[in-house]
Amino acid sequence: DEWRDLPTKWNYAICKTLREILQRLEPLCQTGGHLPIINEDPQIYTINQIYTKMYGFPLNIKDNGSDNLMKESDKNNAVMMVKNTKVHENDDPNAEFARAV
Repeated sequence: DEWRDLPTKWNYAICKTLREILQRLEPLCQTGGHLPIINEDPQIYTINQIYTKMYGFPLNIKDNGSDNLMKESDKNNAVMMVKNTKVHENDDPNAEFARAV
């Protein structure tokens, strides 16, 4: 929140949905399975219809089970990867943010 000059609006409902989607897709990625395109997955399709200006990206960070993974620090690789995307520099006052881990 402190990275952004404007108030940060978190959309917790979409965070939950994105986590559900990740839980289904991660095993497919790990085993080389078929990943659905937007129209093949009802949840992804619905999100795409509701949030037509959604922007996102995957960050692949090894989770070693440490509580430090999400600890805010300039030395934390996960935090620095997010910060380096510069998504926090979005100047749209109506922007909403979501994350799924």
